[in-house]
Order: sequence, then C-alpha cells, then structure tokens
Amino acid sequence: MFKKAISLLLSLMLVVTTLSVTIVSVSAADSEYVVAGVADLCGSTWDPSGATSPDNIMEAQEDGTYVKVYTDVAVMNDYQFKIVGDGANWYGIDGGNDNFTFNVKSVCDVTITFNPETLKITVTGEGVEIPTELVIESMRAVGNGDGNWLNGVAWDPASDDNLMTEVSPKVYEVTYEDLDEFDNYQVKFAANGSWAANWGGTYAGSGVESEAVFNTNDNITVEVPYELADVTLRLDLTNFDYASKSGAKFTVTVTDKTGGEPTEAPTEAPTEAP
Repeated sequence: MFKKAISLLLSLMLVVTTLSVTIVSVSAADSEYVVAGVADLCGSTWDPSGATSPDNIMEAQEDGTYVKVYTDVAVMNDYQFKIVGDGANWYGIDGGNDNFTFNVKSVCDVTITFNPETLKITVTGEGVEIPTELVIESMRAVGNGDGNWLNGVAWDPASDDNLMTEVSPKVYEVTYEDLDEFDNYQVKFAANGSWAANWGGTYAGSGVESEAVFNTNDNITVEVPYELADVTLRLDLTNFDYASKSGAKFTVTVTDKTGGEPTEAPTEAPTEAP
C-alpha cells in the first residue's frame, strides 16, 4: 500500500512538472510583433510599442509568419528597422543585432515578413532593393562635440563641419587642433549623413589601429592628457566586408604640440630651489 501511494505521488509530481514546463514555454513566446524603425517608414522613430504605434503591428498568417504592408513607400536609400516581440525582444537580421536595411528605387508597396521560428526577415516590393554593398558618398565624425572637439557640433551625423577627407581610396581622416585636456572625448564615424551605417569601437591608445565595429552601441572614448593637443581620426574601410560587417579599422592619434608630459599635479615638493 505504501509503495502504491509513493508511486501515485510521483506520478502527480510528474504531471505538475510537465504542466509547469508547458506553461513556461507558452508564456515565453511573443504574442505580438511590431516593426520598429526609421520614421520615414514607420511614422515614429524606433518605437517598439504596439500601443503607441498600432499602425506598425504585424498580422499573423496561417503559416505562422507575421506580415506588415506599407503602401506607397517613397524613394529613399537606407530604410532600417527591426522586429520587436511584445515590446521587449528585438530581432534584426537572422535574429541578431544588425538592423535590416533596404532601398526603395521606385514608389511601391513594401511587404515585411517575419518568421518567429527561424527569425528570418524578408522585404519585398516592386521597387525594393536589398543592398549587397555599402556605397559611401561621404563620411563624418560624430560625437560629444564641444569647443574645438568636433567643431562644437554634438551628435549630428549630417553636419558638414565634421566631414572627413578621403586621403586614399576608402580611407578617411580629419584633425582637430588645440583641444583641452579631457578624458572623455567620444566619437563615431557615420556614412552618408545618417546613422544607417556607422562605426564605433574601443580606443586602445594613441596611434594604435583598432577594430571599427559596424553599427555598435559603443562610442569610441578618447583620452587627451595634454593641453592644446591635436587629435587625428582615421577610418580605414579598405578591407571592410559588407556581408559580414567586418574588416574596418580606426586609429586615433593624439599629438602633444608642447613637447611636454601629460599635465599632472606634482607628487611632492621640490627638494631645492630652481
């Protein structure tokens, strides 16, 4: 009798455990998908909420996919978006961090399809073009501009004040002179006057070539330990591969024009008069 009671108890526990797992798996699935992207496409800018942007809610299809159709989309390059599940889970290309980018070459209806099982995004339309390479018409330095740093322009990817010079094919440079000593100069490189294609990364020291990361959240933070220093920014896209978004390099060179050491307070008083 005791063994039967134990067996029944174990069976009940198994049933409860199975139900709990089922409930968790169902509740973890997204129930609503929204297209969040540039205002030219979505009307609002990167809004993940279907409550505030109901026009961007995708419709469920019988095959399990979700679809959103935008009508009469204007001619423009670099439309960008992600799919957002339940206002919290962001899905880019193949479910990753990269925004989906497409061009529209003639006014048309644009259909965006998302498969929650594979996290695959597709965009179709008569005038839709999916770029396979990045065409760069201009490059700018963008960051927390103040004073001579970035000519006082803060976070504007379209400002011609910070246009970089193409010193050789796919290599861009700009120099800022007479900068104050500061440990938190921030910058990114933005192509074609927008944030659609930009590079950040991690500053490893003056003159050190480092990886430029495509469309990252990380700004390049530069420390200038001298007064009235010059800073040269260099972006090298010679080996940049658009498919993998890798191969770009950047270099920040800090030049002390006074020939002195970094300005620091003396650690102890001099032992004799000059």
